[in-house]
Amino acid sequence: MSSPAVRRLWTILASVVLVVVIVALQRFVVPEQDQLDPIPTSGTADAAVATDDFTAEVVESGVSTALEAAGTEGTTEQVEANGVWVAVWVRVTAEHTTIDAMHAELRMDDGTIYSERGWFTDSLARADFSPGITVYGAFVFEVPQDRLDRPALLLTNATGLDRRLGAQADIDLALTDPAPSDEPIALLPPEVQMGDSADASE
Repeated sequence: MSSPAVRRLWTILASVVLVVVIVALQRFVVPEQDQLDPIPTSGTADAAVATDDFTAEVVESGVSTALEAAGTEGTTEQVEANGVWVAVWVRVTAEHTTIDAMHAELRMDDGTIYSERGWFTDSLARADFSPGITVYGAFVFEVPQDRLDRPALLLTNATGLDRRLGAQADIDLALTDPAPSDEPIALLPPEVQMGDSADASE
């Protein structure tokens, strides 16, 4: 029979091994937040980004201190920004089912996120996306000028405010030093594009 000292040593060694195993296994445990986050597909503004639910292609980006948008009774109005307006023109094509809530955000290099508020009736955030039909329009963001730093566009297929495990396009806009224009950005209604007008090679 082993002595009490030997048994005590084996007990200590077993405890140490158990602690090491537990610590190692914790490295493979996915945090709950990460289990529910949108599923991103990354890309850049020079190519279409295809997620499981939709394809998005950034066509153009613009920065200005003013926005020209639809007003009442068919008129237009110029809206000054508290900072700058960032408009991102995108072609979006739903793949399988209708998307009626495309959540748009602008993420800066430091991780700060600005949401598309949907204030303007002609914003692409107000559009519905039917399968196989390309819709072209602009998402509009109001951003403090001094915080505009290497923005990326985040588009997430969301059901209402629920974005858990939603398909997400994460698109680098390649705006390294965007100086705002004094000319207002004209925000036009979204349009359906068919055939050559929706060709990503344009």
